[in-house]
Amino acid sequence: MKQVRVWGLGALWMLLLALVPAVAAQGGNLLNNPGFEGFYRSYNYGSTIDQLVLEFRVADGWTPWFRPQAAGDPGWRYRRPEYRPASYSYNGSAAQQFFTSFGTHQAGLLQRVA
Repeated sequence: MKQVRVWGLGALWMLLLALVPAVAAQGGNLLNNPGFEGFYRSYNYGSTIDQLVLEFRVADGWTPWFRPQAAGDPGWRYRRPEYRPASYSYNGSAAQQFFTSFGTHQAGLLQRVA
């Protein structure tokens, strides 16, 4: 009886796999500026020029994100990071870095692709 269940589950699994269409691999890189080369711009989080965050210098095509500090968090937790062009590069002529001095952060860079 146990062997019949295993074969039945295996046949069901194979049937489901056969019904799922294969996803065609997309050629080329889908990211815009994947190497963080070229122009770095100051990023504006708000809707006015007064809310321009000058310590956010981000490679063209990328958007910074970070977890904001909550009211009850200690001063060292979830601090706003700084985003800048790195002074080094492993491949190419530029690199992006982000860091927080004297604290921790949850942050990164994102890009929407089609």
